[in-house]
Amino acid sequence: MLTNQMCVVKSIVSSGKVMLELWELGGRDGLRFSTYSWRTRMALHHKGLDFKSHSVAVSDKQAIAFSGQGKVPIIRVGDRVVPIGLSLGRGRPTRR
Repeated sequence: MLTNQMCVVKSIVSSGKVMLELWELGGRDGLRFSTYSWRTRMALHHKGLDFKSHSVAVSDKQAIAFSGQGKVPIIRVGDRVVPIGLSLGRGRPTRR
């Protein structure tokens, strides 16, 4: 099952038609407090993947309700929420 998801995500992102979106814990003045979000952000940059970032307050569970998760970071590719380990692991595009 994970192999199928990796193939789908890779093909969606490689097509260039869909943008990756990252929901991460945010604070005042655009600061990011979560080391998990930092790691995810750094991994996306390292892979050379373009993404749109969404800052989420700790108390704003409604902003991430679409994912079925209660915590950030969250990655969405098109209309699919992708587990962080899967989305940054093997089967992903590398730097351009």
